[in-house]
Amino acid sequence: MKYVIPFLLLASVVLTVLSQDAPKAVKIEQFNDQVEPISALKEKLGILFERLGKEPSTTRGYVFVGAVKYKNLQIVSDVAHEMAERKASRRSRIIFAGYPCFYGKQFVMTEFWLLPQGSEEPYKIFSCDISCPLIAVSGKPIVTDRQEKLYFSASVSGDVSYRWKVVGGTVIRGQGTPVIIVKARANVNKVNATVKIGKLPPMGFCQDTDSFTTQIQSK
Repeated sequence: MKYVIPFLLLASVVLTVLSQDAPKAVKIEQFNDQVEPISALKEKLGILFERLGKEPSTTRGYVFVGAVKYKNLQIVSDVAHEMAERKASRRSRIIFAGYPCFYGKQFVMTEFWLLPQGSEEPYKIFSCDISCPLIAVSGKPIVTDRQEKLYFSASVSGDVSYRWKVVGGTVIRGQGTPVIIVKARANVNKVNATVKIGKLPPMGFCQDTDSFTTQIQSK
């Protein structure tokens, strides 16, 4: 018995120290899509990314989109695009909460979190939640040489398939891959490339396309 009490005290101290040292997820901001304009969403995303940029590279961003009437594609799309524009997709994750998981409750909040390495995500993922891949097409905004080959690249997380459609040009290489090379047609002043992503979650609520336009200007 004389050894039991000291052991319990030591165990209690160790557990207390470990609980204090364990990193915690930090909620940065939240956005209510019922009362706030979409500009506020982008502003709060900016706050998250600014904070993320000051954190160690092992810290991740986490965006939880609450379900409203089962889906909120506009917010998912806006968050994904903003993440891609800020090149934060490799360090950030977006979760779209499936409406049935919450037994009829409607959540209108989109929450922004920082997750230090070793911290747990603030929400457990249910079977009807969707972790959407982030889709963003990039290229040169402007070219002045009509003969220049145009490169368009799709940045997508996860195991997906690619199908490209080009307006104002012809795909000469890369169809079915993340990167295509395009030749502009004669007398056009812009070339638009759109990618359609396949092999997405079967419920079909994820954004599956994105596009980019290159302007062709005469010297």
